[in-house]
Amino acid sequence: MTTYKETPLFNPHEYIGRIAVLKDGRHCKIIGDEGLPSSPTHKIMMQDLDGEVFTCYHTDIENVMGN
Repeated sequence: MTTYKETPLFNPHEYIGRIAVLKDGRHCKIIGDEGLPSSPTHKIMMQDLDGEVFTCYHTDIENVMGN
């Protein structure tokens, strides 16, 4: 019997846990989101190096680091 791992075609949480560089120069970890990703009001919950949790929008992000 062959076993395999099912992988969805779309993973809504593919960026959670990754490091993002914001346009203001801060490096933060993506810890969650709120709302539909295609919506202009989609909020992304971040945690900076000091442990502060805050929300931002796609327009605030300069780059997201890979795995």
